[in-house]
Amino acid sequence: MADTEKQPDARDAVLYKNDTFTVGPHRKVKSDNSYVAVVNKKLADKYPTFMDILNAPDTKPLRDLFNAIAGGMSAHAKKHNVEESNDVFWLINVTDDRVTDKNNTHSKGSYPHTHIIYGPLPEDYEYAYVLNERTYTPDTRAKMTHGWPQFKNFQEFIQQADEEDYEGLKENLLYDLEWHIPRGGARLVCDEFNSTQDDCSSGGPGLFELRIQTGDQGHKWFERPKRQP
Repeated sequence: MADTEKQPDARDAVLYKNDTFTVGPHRKVKSDNSYVAVVNKKLADKYPTFMDILNAPDTKPLRDLFNAIAGGMSAHAKKHNVEESNDVFWLINVTDDRVTDKNNTHSKGSYPHTHIIYGPLPEDYEYAYVLNERTYTPDTRAKMTHGWPQFKNFQEFIQQADEEDYEGLKENLLYDLEWHIPRGGARLVCDEFNSTQDDCSSGGPGLFELRIQTGDQGHKWFERPKRQP
């Protein structure tokens, strides 16, 4: 948990906050478009990992996480006086340092935190290659999971999903992720940049979908993988 106390901290430069999560600037991917959602300090002991969010007796922590990501989208647009966009990328490294020393996601901490990029991206965005090259998935070891055909994107899920939808998502994520925790964890990814295009990272245009990436990811999500000669 010590890693969360380093400065600067997202919770000290708040873009958006609710009962469970705070959205603020990313420490490493420094850009006006890059943020991180972290669990509020008073709840850090209650929710030490993302799996604890999913194992909560109700869906409120998961709902608060999704609402924090979406709330940050609106706050980001207002802050920069731009039209709000549906383009969003977010990634969660799902690990548990208490269970294993192995960490296939190459994250420094297993505390709940979500990496977020909001669009549209500026032309000089230093980390544009993350979305262009999808550096968060260096190979094809990705399990497509949880397509929701009744929701065309993440924002629509936020606006229309009911308790049954969140319960189903929570149960499915638990089922898919629990097996991977003692084996080095996994990455949970939502990539909706250019999501209306046929070549988007989801199963096709007009579908809210999450992806679970397993196995050794080989590098941190925002770094280009080292290419073999």
